[in-house]
Amino acid sequence: MKTRTGRHGLVAGTVAALVGGGVLAAAPASASVYAGYIDISATGSRVTAHLYFNSRTSFTLTDVTLYDTKCDARSAKFAAYDDYGGLTIHTDSSGCGTHVHWDSLTGTSNGGDHITKVWLETWSESTGNLTTPVDSGKFSNPYR
Repeated sequence: MKTRTGRHGLVAGTVAALVGGGVLAAAPASASVYAGYIDISATGSRVTAHLYFNSRTSFTLTDVTLYDTKCDARSAKFAAYDDYGGLTIHTDSSGCGTHVHWDSLTGTSNGGDHITKVWLETWSESTGNLTTPVDSGKFSNPYR
């Protein structure tokens, strides 16, 4: 479930997305192999998550939080990537000092083969004016 908590404690509902040839949707984690904890920051944004590989073609991020850390009129963003490119972009556009939380996000590659590595990137952006993205480093899939 995706929840958005702002300065006034407002909470919004569930999200599912299909973007860029891959699927990243709210879902519970299944039997999987833990790959590691991700905590990365770029100017104006920060993302934290736990990464699990479920199979040769699937991974899950749990306890995912995206923070807008700077009052610069830019939205905080993060994307998950695999061997075939970006799967989706998630955004916190509620303003500085806010964050968005997802209990679980599952990604499945549509690249026609198995996923060998997964990584996250975070940045802030407003109408094409973006900060330099920072990535988490690549996590290897033990099912490959």
